[in-house]
Amino acid sequence: MSRPHPGMPQTEQLGERKVAAVVRAGRRPRSAVAALVAVTALAATGGCGGLHPDGSAAAAVAGRFHDLVRRGDGRAACALLVRSTVEELEQSSGRSCPAAVLVAGLPRAVTVRGNDAYGRSARVLMDHDVLFLTVVGHLWRVRAAGCTADGQKPYDCKVKGG
Repeated sequence: MSRPHPGMPQTEQLGERKVAAVVRAGRRPRSAVAALVAVTALAATGGCGGLHPDGSAAAAVAGRFHDLVRRGDGRAACALLVRSTVEELEQSSGRSCPAAVLVAGLPRAVTVRGNDAYGRSARVLMDHDVLFLTVVGHLWRVRAAGCTADGQKPYDCKVKGG
């Protein structure tokens, strides 16, 4: 810990953040405690990152998924799917995910045209496909692909989870 100037609060380096801790004979002023709680909560939740998800990262995963399917790498493509989608694909096709995803009839999509990300979900619009993704842990994963709008009904998807 360092004390930059007499009378200033002590600071402790925590990653890239500094948290001020005022210690006065075992008594902490309410404002210092409130500030410490607020900074700790901010650090624990990752700041505002959860409020503004990175749609470009979801779009990159969607593009990678289609690239892997085009190249015939079903194993790597399945690694980008959420667990429920893998299970549904295997159950409905009677094949392993790596085999099933390659014969699912997904459209040939190459270019990302746009994305919408809200909370832990995203929709990625590609030139010939619409994909839905969700955050698993800290990573975007494909929940549904090969989706087309069906009028007023929900999207109809060739690869989807339960």
